[in-house]
Amino acid sequence: MAKKSASSTSTTEVGDSFRDAVAALLRTKYSDAKTEVLVGAKKVDIVYTTSDFGRRITVGVECKNEATPLTKDRIRTEIWAEHQQLVDTQKLDMLIIVARRDINAMAREFVNGTAALRFQTYEQLEDSLIGLNDYVAGLAAMFKDNHLDQYYVAARLEGHTKPALDVIADWMRSGANVNSGV
Repeated sequence: MAKKSASSTSTTEVGDSFRDAVAALLRTKYSDAKTEVLVGAKKVDIVYTTSDFGRRITVGVECKNEATPLTKDRIRTEIWAEHQQLVDTQKLDMLIIVARRDINAMAREFVNGTAALRFQTYEQLEDSLIGLNDYVAGLAAMFKDNHLDQYYVAARLEGHTKPALDVIADWMRSGANVNSGV
């Protein structure tokens, strides 16, 4: 069977891939995260449960992997309109929209004004679940505060004058064959 080229990947496959990446990320904390779940008469990208002070909360996630940021109108008239009945009938307690691109202030105001609606970029979701940003920033500050940055020596590859990361980046940009060496 011939392998598909990257350019022949359909928008559905790209969307499914993003949805699956979001689901995998959610499973780091919520093991019951399932994809393509029929809730009422609506298929929801991801559904998982959590608890808050002993109350079970069912969360739906709508994934949007689009080149342009979602607008307030699109969130209000398409995404929220399709899911609001599930919240109103208590089939879902909350809907989270996860997208690659952040939304503008007007869209954020709509989301913040809707009690059962949330929005996060993939990176924001990743940080809220795994929380490495503060940890890495703390390590970087400790590194600098203890003047360890004065002792750092960039890795180099034998036969090259540039740091190893620069040589590797140049090689990757050149598109050279993996077996051609660096």
